[in-house]
Amino acid sequence: MSKRLSTPTRSHKDTVTDIYDAFEKGDLPRLLSHLHPSHTLSVNPLSASNASLPMCGTFDGHAGFTEFATAVNAVFDKQHFTVKALTELGGNRMLAEWECEFRPRVDGGTNRGREEDGEGMERMDMLDVWEFDGSGIVVGVREWWDTMFLEGVLRRAGLA
Repeated sequence: MSKRLSTPTRSHKDTVTDIYDAFEKGDLPRLLSHLHPSHTLSVNPLSASNASLPMCGTFDGHAGFTEFATAVNAVFDKQHFTVKALTELGGNRMLAEWECEFRPRVDGGTNRGREEDGEGMERMDMLDVWEFDGSGIVVGVREWWDTMFLEGVLRRAGLA
């Protein structure tokens, strides 16, 4: 079991910022250290087209988040996150407005001929609601993004 970085003295903003940084860098142990072992991640819980995107749905616990991260990394070879705003919602909840810049995998996942950093990049706005327990550990995340836009990007890349 990984050591938890979150403590009651760490702000929710610091925790969320560190989670995005860890995800972008592929540091799954650091990311999981902020998540309760039985947390729930719901991605686009109200989307009607979840079936075509493996990274949509409900993912429970560390194993569920690992499944989500694997699904995301299977279709994106480069990601960059820009947090636009973090807003305390009262109690132990926070709203994160952020942008994901990403490049879908093509050519069997290798992106041959697209090694330049900016080539083939797409941008999408995202919203997350983070929920924390009394000790500052994440117990739930709900995430929303434009599913139809992402389906179109992946379809054009031959990934959906």
